[in-house]
Amino acid sequence: MAQKILLTAGGFHNDHIGEAFLKLLNRPASEAKILFIPTAATCAESLRMVGKCIDDLYRFGITSENVIVYNLDRRMSSSEIENYDAVYFTGGSPRHLLDKVNEVDFAPVVKAFVANGGVFVGVSAGSGLATGIGLVNCRLTGLHCQDGSPTGPVDLEACPDIRLTDYQGLIVDDRGAAVIE
Repeated sequence: MAQKILLTAGGFHNDHIGEAFLKLLNRPASEAKILFIPTAATCAESLRMVGKCIDDLYRFGITSENVIVYNLDRRMSSSEIENYDAVYFTGGSPRHLLDKVNEVDFAPVVKAFVANGGVFVGVSAGSGLATGIGLVNCRLTGLHCQDGSPTGPVDLEACPDIRLTDYQGLIVDDRGAAVIE
């Protein structure tokens, strides 16, 4: 089964990024269940962005009752995560996020979820997590950049360096990988 991964620096700043997210889902947005993980948000700025991320989900038709917050405060089983259509990791502290993922042994759970067709969305630190746990074979060498990587297809076999502006995303799906804007 093809992976469904969307990595961003700034979430759904650009409507095309939000629309790409909707196309990855296997059901209408109003029915999709999102496991929302704000664990990386440890400072005032990243906490403010958590609200923006949730608002983006609502703006694209995800309903509030279908956004479930999970703060990596306990172990989650593979069978429990199967109740969701997507996992959404917000931005903040990459180190704190990775430490918490390791503490509750969540990497194998999320990797199995993606391997079984679940959608992974990363914003900033959440995007870095995807490369850090081996979901995507690339190096995110810049996030929130003024000049991002060129849009278009990306050869992940070559483990490329990717730079994303707040209006770009890296999408991985059944058609391959591409930087979108």
